[in-house]
Amino acid sequence: MATALKETIKNITFKHLKKFKGQVFGQNLTGVGWVAGTLPELYEKDGVIALLLHLNGKMIEWVYKENIAQCLKSKRVASREVGGERVVFTCKKVKALLQEDKQAKYGIRLLKVLD
Repeated sequence: MATALKETIKNITFKHLKKFKGQVFGQNLTGVGWVAGTLPELYEKDGVIALLLHLNGKMIEWVYKENIAQCLKSKRVASREVGGERVVFTCKKVKALLQEDKQAKYGIRLLKVLD
């Protein structure tokens, strides 16, 4: 199934903004017309539950969790699978940059931990 032009533009714009830390300039990019809906929906939220992966004391990965119970369950499973002294999993409330994502388990993708 072919991807719609709007989704293609949105994916390219997202990659430019997040991966390459770029900027997007234009007039009325969120309004009506052929560019409407091409900017990815990003928002910040405080108090987000995240499962964090630390390797050698440095946070290298993070995953959004719906609640603390789900986070602790995932932490137990991950700790059993990976284990080791250098790898530490933690559940924490964080301020995060989020994106709505229908393909993600909870409909939200945690893009970056801000604190």
